[in-house]
Amino acid sequence: MLTNFRFYSKKIISFNLKWHIRKEQEVQKNGRDSNSQRLGIKVYGNQPVKAGGIIVRQRGLSVRPGRDIGIGKDYTLFALRSGIVEFTTDKNCKYVNVQ
Repeated sequence: MLTNFRFYSKKIISFNLKWHIRKEQEVQKNGRDSNSQRLGIKVYGNQPVKAGGIIVRQRGLSVRPGRDIGIGKDYTLFALRSGIVEFTTDKNCKYVNVQ
């Protein structure tokens, strides 16, 4: 009975070692990390912005361009003239304007 216990304990230990080694190799294989995208609102409401200044960096049109706002090919919203930034909501859509 005691010999069987030793046999099973060796099998369990060897299985655990193999499992840990395999997990370590997976972690090393997926150890790469990408740079952050730095998305979000750069200039908030009632703040001044210069012409050409970036107001929102986004993926898709979660915030839509309004008056005196341009849009880049990556959906970046920027000011076409200097002024004060204003965010508005209309029928479930967010808009940004420059006054």
